[in-house]
Amino acid sequence: MLILEKRDGGDFAGVAFVVKAREKRRDSIRGLDLVYFDGNGELVATDGHRCHKYKMQGELKVGHHMVVTNLRTRIILVQVESPCDPPNYPRVFTKHSKPIEIHDDYHGNIVKIFRAMPKNGANVDYLKDALSGEVTTARCGDGSQPIVLTGPSMSAAIMPMTC
Repeated sequence: MLILEKRDGGDFAGVAFVVKAREKRRDSIRGLDLVYFDGNGELVATDGHRCHKYKMQGELKVGHHMVVTNLRTRIILVQVESPCDPPNYPRVFTKHSKPIEIHDDYHGNIVKIFRAMPKNGANVDYLKDALSGEVTTARCGDGSQPIVLTGPSMSAAIMPMTC
């Protein structure tokens, strides 16, 4: 079990960033309501439309973890057995276009990313969640590839919506 308190700092912000990307229903048969720790220090979550990852400073057992509590000040993860395979997340975090620098101008960043997309669009709420992390660059690709936002310890990939 991992208990993180906001007042303690550490991995709290990174884990909070990751759990935003998991499916919210607890009865998910695909295991998308869980987060996964890969053993290389990366905690990952995906709901099938987006993926967030965070390079943890602390230790966690390799495998799937259920989010028992997700509050503004406390997050509790418990390791569980899952019949699902770990997510194949490295394949969506590709460097496929010229990077766009992300600055403190939150709304300006959203506009820059949408203008850089040659076609299709993306879920704005997913983009807002991704920009809430410590990301410094974005890559949009050709419209069929995910939008990839990266930073020193946090990354997010958002699948485009077809129009």
